[in-house]
Amino acid sequence: MFHGVPRNSKSCSSHRISGNLARNSRIYAKCTKKSGEKSRIITEPLSFEERLQHYLSLTKEEQHKWPDSEVLYPYTISSIDTMAIEENTNEFRRMAMEGNRRWRSPGTLLPKIYPTSTNWKEATVMDIVNNTHLVLASLPALAFDIVQGKDSHNSQIIRYFIDQENERKIIKHIAKAREFIQDPYFSLPKYGVSQRLLKQGMTRSEALAAAVVFRVEMEAVLLEIFHHSIPTLSESIFRTKRKEIPFMVMPFWENFSDHTFHHEIPPHINTNPRNGH
Repeated sequence: MFHGVPRNSKSCSSHRISGNLARNSRIYAKCTKKSGEKSRIITEPLSFEERLQHYLSLTKEEQHKWPDSEVLYPYTISSIDTMAIEENTNEFRRMAMEGNRRWRSPGTLLPKIYPTSTNWKEATVMDIVNNTHLVLASLPALAFDIVQGKDSHNSQIIRYFIDQENERKIIKHIAKAREFIQDPYFSLPKYGVSQRLLKQGMTRSEALAAAVVFRVEMEAVLLEIFHHSIPTLSESIFRTKRKEIPFMVMPFWENFSDHTFHHEIPPHINTNPRNGH
């Protein structure tokens, strides 16, 4: 599976427990035991609850520097489609439906349109949206902090936390990039998970579902920006066919059985000239 890749941009800092966080967030508590005249240091891993409480005690800026993190689903939808690995494709789509079911209003249809590989290349060539940080800038937003440790039964517990600072930055970045669009169709992407999950963390499955929904919504917003910026694309689709957009399905989503698919209308929106319909 291609779920994610470690993010190496975070580093340890001096304000953490025992002066430093060990690499990959392996935090250790130190205690001294005396043996006669001699003393020795016993190093024991902190429990999950101790690590969790430490993580939660940090400010958002400090959590942003947490060294143990993973970028979930770092590939664009078109890239996943090109890989043509059925297991990966099906899992991504299942996670999208699960995230939509859990954290979106009943009846919400996730966008089934996204930039193609050609669109990404054209956007890069045209230097759209602040040096084309459209893909790269999205990766930190999809990075989850990892807090892990043993419980009282010596079982390993792992929880994933959204880096809310990175989420805020990418949303701000995209919002600024589309300021020139009057009455944009898509809302800005969001995680939208419960406060409980923000504070207590998510299981890996929950984190994957949240990351997929964020990516799907983010790519739809970027596609709209592309259609208003790239000469080979038409912006009319987002003006004259707004009612059809929720039911448009591009190749990655075709032949996927789910109750939310009521219509499958191939949009072919990526080949229209700017003055087309």
